[in-house]
Amino acid sequence: MKKIENKIKNILSTILKIPEKKINLSFSYKSTKKWDSLNHVKIIMALESSFKVKIKPDQAVEMISYKKILKNLKNNK
Repeated sequence: MKKIENKIKNILSTILKIPEKKINLSFSYKSTKKWDSLNHVKIIMALESSFKVKIKPDQAVEMISYKKILKNLKNNK
């Protein structure tokens, strides 16, 4: 479980250029101006590549926070 959380934090940190320690369960697109539509697509693509999953468009639209990304990936596994 920790491995999944760390991977997600690393992806968000890398794409959004923020420290991993700022990413917690309340972190969302509202937490940073850097989480725009282009970076959202990059996040989804990185998640698909890293976790070897296919994220459907309706799922991608819902994945707007660390908590929702974590929940969605747990359900995909």
